[in-house]
Amino acid sequence: MHKWGEHFERMLYLEEPSNPPEVEPGDELNIRTGRIARVDISNAIKTLKSGKAAACDNIPRQAIKA
Repeated sequence: MHKWGEHFERMLYLEEPSNPPEVEPGDELNIRTGRIARVDISNAIKTLKSGKAAACDNIPRQAIKA
């Protein structure tokens, strides 16, 4: 456990680089941020595969499709 503590101590408290790289802004992403339509939800549910494990919300896909 001591080695894990040392590892995370090094990772969490890194010094800032003296010469950080120049990063150019990329293209704008085409992301809709408006309301979600029922048809979008319906289409997403239709694409769910049955028989797979539940996601992090623990809701089985069969329950969502029902």
